[in-house]
Amino acid sequence: LFDFTGFADCCDKGGLRMDYEAVKKVVRTFYRVMAVYSREFSDDRYSFTEAYLISIIGIHPGIMASEIAEFVVLNSGYLSRMLKRLEGDGLICRISSKGKMRAKYLYLTEQGDAFFAKIQAKADISVRSHMSGASNADQQAFVALMEEVQRMIEKIYADPQFSRERIKE
Repeated sequence: LFDFTGFADCCDKGGLRMDYEAVKKVVRTFYRVMAVYSREFSDDRYSFTEAYLISIIGIHPGIMASEIAEFVVLNSGYLSRMLKRLEGDGLICRISSKGKMRAKYLYLTEQGDAFFAKIQAKADISVRSHMSGASNADQQAFVALMEEVQRMIEKIYADPQFSRERIKE
């Protein structure tokens, strides 16, 4: 059911090479999946990215905006505008650091917690729905493959050559 044959095929007689077309094909698949999730998680008021920010803050209470910008690789001005909107709508609050006046820690408010619970429930329903047609063995294999892909992405993007500055180029 989930055949990623060729994704990691990067060897040739001349040494190590990358199969760029295979990687781009998988990335396009991820984009399609994200488009589906974007439609499923969006609501009348908030974009997928804003809902994702709420999720990050809900999972990591006390995270700083700079950490989110680094993790998500968002332009700091764009992130700042979204956070101001979420704060203005009463979903998040910023708490100043006692030692550093400029440092602000982000938390969900009660309203933000409710919205976070709502999008988590939507995510659970969506995953169950999309995976319902697969056998238990295929579901387990899919999860194992996704965890391996996540591990590899984190390893590759931890490399200094893929720094935030380089990505902006």
